[in-house]
Amino acid sequence: MSTLRDGPWGIAMEETDRVRWDFVPFVRVGPLRFGMDHEQVVAAIGPAGSQRIGRCADFWQVAPQGDLWPETQVTAHYGDAGRVCGVAISARRGPQVTWEGVDLVGGVPSVVEERLRVHATSHGVVDFRYSPDGLALEEFGVVMRVERTGDVLLTRPVFVAREWAATAGDPSSGPLSTHEWRMG
Repeated sequence: MSTLRDGPWGIAMEETDRVRWDFVPFVRVGPLRFGMDHEQVVAAIGPAGSQRIGRCADFWQVAPQGDLWPETQVTAHYGDAGRVCGVAISARRGPQVTWEGVDLVGGVPSVVEERLRVHATSHGVVDFRYSPDGLALEEFGVVMRVERTGDVLLTRPVFVAREWAATAGDPSSGPLSTHEWRMG
């Protein structure tokens, strides 16, 4: 049984209660595959509340008591063809996304960033780029953002399709919507 709490950091769930997803660069984030249309995303996420906002859609699951959680857990970003090109995960209530053993959601930014740098270096990456919030690994389609919860910042990763990877970490000219850059 999942227990909700608002702990000292305002985290809305125990880490062990998070759904676990894995990430395959440029292919998928959990059940969400890059290139899906909105109806396929809705079907993959299952029973959830959702709200379409321009080129993105926010999704939230139903809490164990049957109430809607008041926060977005997953945001799907759609490209010009209406297909998923980006997936952002809430630090507070989103699923835990793991990439080859590295947990990416809801962590201390400096700790997660160091793990990502070590991991990327082991795959031959030697040059690192940064978005305003943190590390942007265009070789893998990962942009690390942060989400404020109380007085603490936690990691809110954004995963992108190959066609968005080169500029996804740029809030002024990149493909992510202004909605995403306002989150956190």
